[in-house]
Amino acid sequence: MTVTETFKSFGELWSDVEYGSNGWDFINRTPSDRRRGVYAFISEFGIEKVGKIENVKGVAARSYQYISSKKRCDVGKNDASDMLWHIAMTTDNELVDTTMEFWFIPLESVTTTVCGVEIETAPIRALEHKLSVMARSEGNPMRLAGGGN
Repeated sequence: MTVTETFKSFGELWSDVEYGSNGWDFINRTPSDRRRGVYAFISEFGIEKVGKIENVKGVAARSYQYISSKKRCDVGKNDASDMLWHIAMTTDNELVDTTMEFWFIPLESVTTTVCGVEIETAPIRALEHKLSVMARSEGNPMRLAGGGN
């Protein structure tokens, strides 16, 4: 199963997303969604980024971080990811003025016992890493992912 098929089989289309003069716009965003998990930006050319959401405020907070990235660029308080996204979305002819899909696989924490201590674990980081590596090996563009996984 490809990474795109994995997201479409086990995830949900959380929002369509565009990048314009004001930055990211999550068209169908649910600002109260606090679920955690793994997400992907998927364009007509394939997977552009696989990411993780471990924050307790969930996917709504992560999408807000994207929405705020253009403002950070405008005032010079951006980081390397903000700049990567802005440059890719404003200079790559295949991404300029395109609508992508933001797919989300929600993942629950699991309680397990380690050394006699009950702890909560989540498979988020491991799944994000594996899907990122797979997406690159499948030849997906991954233009919004930077040099990480």
